[in-house]
Amino acid sequence: YIIVLFANLFGIGRNFCALLLFIILYLLQKMNMSIVNGGDAFARIILFYLIFADSYQFLVLFKEKKKDHVLQKILNLISNLAALSIMLHLCMAYFSAGVAKLTDPIWLQGEGTYYAMSIERFTGTPFNKYLVQHKWIDYFFNYATILFELVFPILIWNKKCRKPLLVAGILFHAFIYIFLMIYGFEVVFILIYGLFLPNYQWMNIERKGTAFLKGNKNGL
Repeated sequence: YIIVLFANLFGIGRNFCALLLFIILYLLQKMNMSIVNGGDAFARIILFYLIFADSYQFLVLFKEKKKDHVLQKILNLISNLAALSIMLHLCMAYFSAGVAKLTDPIWLQGEGTYYAMSIERFTGTPFNKYLVQHKWIDYFFNYATILFELVFPILIWNKKCRKPLLVAGILFHAFIYIFLMIYGFEVVFILIYGLFLPNYQWMNIERKGTAFLKGNKNGL
């Protein structure tokens, strides 16, 4: 598993290696269901979609030869559909979680985060016990969680709402990561956010980052 994982990381074997990695991960998770959480299951689903993605243009050991223009357009279409599938799956996960909370009396009464932060398993910091003592904090995070999970799948497709929602989502998952000690799940969700930004924005970020590093190097 580790060998195939690193091979996939560096683009060796490309899509075939991604398929092999998915199969091995699926078998390993089935053998260890007692320790598999929601983040692990979601990561496996994402890996399935990535089998069809042409994600081997950057950060790989060996560059591919240029493909025929028509073939490249087909690969780009399939790759975009794979990315869209991941984004839609994320939205479905949020919305289903929000709807489930609306049918849970504990969440409806504003006590969902109170109980979550009070359980020893999810006590990520010494501050948890102090935060839950304030009802307004419990109510705020409880209903903010429900609102975010219901609104994100709808408004994320609006360009004006996208960046504020992504920032809110990062803060939301960072809070869970720190205060509730749920790690892999939160990292997976935040990484998916990158798909909601078009390539030109990532290229602008890369250019600004490179210019910033060069400027600091020249300053030193």
